[in-house]
Amino acid sequence: MYKVLIVDDESIVRIAMKTMIPWEANHFQLLGTAENGRAAMAVIQEEEPDIVITDLKMPEMDGLELIQNIKERAHRCRIIVLSNYGEYEMVREAMKLGAEDYLLKVTLQSDDLLELMRTVSERIEKERERERENVQLRVALKEKESRTRNELWKEWLTDRDAAQNEAAWVKKAERAGIGQHLKQCAMLHITVDRYEQAITAGKIKDRHLLRFSIQNFVSDVLSEYKHYEWIELNHKDFVVLLAEDGYTRALIPTLARHIQKTLHMYLNVNVTVVYTDAFSAFPNWRGEWQRCHHTGELVFYMEDSESLEDIPCLQAEEMEAVQRETSESKAMTSAKMVECGSGGDWATLTASVDYLLDEAKINRMPPNELKRLAVDVMREMRLDMSLENEQLLARMQQSESCYQLRDNWYRAISALAEARNNDLARQRPEIRDAILFMKRNYQHKITLGMIASEVKMNESYLSRLFKQETGLNMMQYLTDIRMEKAKVLLKDPQAKVKEVAAIVGIEDPFYFNRLFRKTFGESPSHFKEKMSRNSIVPVE
Repeated sequence: MYKVLIVDDESIVRIAMKTMIPWEANHFQLLGTAENGRAAMAVIQEEEPDIVITDLKMPEMDGLELIQNIKERAHRCRIIVLSNYGEYEMVREAMKLGAEDYLLKVTLQSDDLLELMRTVSERIEKERERERENVQLRVALKEKESRTRNELWKEWLTDRDAAQNEAAWVKKAERAGIGQHLKQCAMLHITVDRYEQAITAGKIKDRHLLRFSIQNFVSDVLSEYKHYEWIELNHKDFVVLLAEDGYTRALIPTLARHIQKTLHMYLNVNVTVVYTDAFSAFPNWRGEWQRCHHTGELVFYMEDSESLEDIPCLQAEEMEAVQRETSESKAMTSAKMVECGSGGDWATLTASVDYLLDEAKINRMPPNELKRLAVDVMREMRLDMSLENEQLLARMQQSESCYQLRDNWYRAISALAEARNNDLARQRPEIRDAILFMKRNYQHKITLGMIASEVKMNESYLSRLFKQETGLNMMQYLTDIRMEKAKVLLKDPQAKVKEVAAIVGIEDPFYFNRLFRKTFGESPSHFKEKMSRNSIVPVE
């Protein structure tokens, strides 16, 4: 519907215009009539019509004055003038002022009026379509600029190549028009705590909308600050670079707390805000982000009652040192856990889980590294990879806190214990005893006769029965036990191949090499070197 206002000082003309065409049937909403320009302006101010049909000669305010007022006040209505013979100069002046067209009162027919109304409404629609397209284009350009800015900042903070080629990054930033006002900056690293829980229990369930809402609320908190950059690292991690602009470092903790309270109050979302305690120059921002990022990760180890202030903000170099110092103890602990799992010592295995998680918290092990280690340990113990168990391991990897990881790890151990017990229940007692004997004595020389004597059975019959139930001959089974144990021991950075061979009951290191390569497709030394490389986790 296009809104229409009729303006004329003659009541008979106003009545005739109102009834000349079926307005609504042709998608026009007749707002009413006015007897002069002054009365018309009051309606225009209130209703914002799309089309004004006005007489030129009227008391108080004539048509030309009305058109001038409309244009001066930037009303967007289209104007059609009504004229009589002899008013040519006034019509020409009206067209100069911006009228769309004119109609002669004395010759006016309903078809002429309807045709002109349709022509004007088509012009309005085309203008609106152009405006919609322009708005969409401006929005798309703004979004593209925003994405470009965000990707550049994200690249600088998290991409090592960008840090190593600072000059190239600065050129790209200059082309994008970012960073000129950020000479000295403080940094706030915002992380949504327990993200999956926040999506489930928070006020907003849509992930995209949650990111958008967090940005809007933080922008409101920062509204009094002239210069800052908002950087979205992923769906739950955000960075604010706050230019100094005369603000003191004492304001930064207050600002961080304000952000936390605002997001909790309006979105029912808990966030960790890690902040730098001073303003620093551009070359230091990547290092500052590393400090904030690592500190934020340590929330993984916190109970709900703990506060962020209990955990210090570490320098990146300190974090690397902690990781190097703990790599050996991690290898030893995981080896012990695999041995417990293989031997069915579930009580010691769960106690080892508690010990490892406590040590990880004390040594500030990066949570993702800890979760990878937990999953690797379970895979080393040959947890049956059914769909249910794969889901168990996935939940371990996705744990959002140390306490979730502990619970998920316990569940995986229970599943492993249940599977092992089911396997044992299906085996004959003599086969179970034979396997148990090999697991307990693999480090010594073992013969088929020794195993047969242990289970009190004829060697030939035992061999045939063992192959029937396990699919392997006993010596191959013993070799597999030794190789799996050797694989665990070789993860220790201090272990020597020759010593590991002796520990698993193989005195000849050359024979050990051949068996290891046959079992795993690579030499012990190559495997050890690979594990050593993987144990050094780069700081991101």
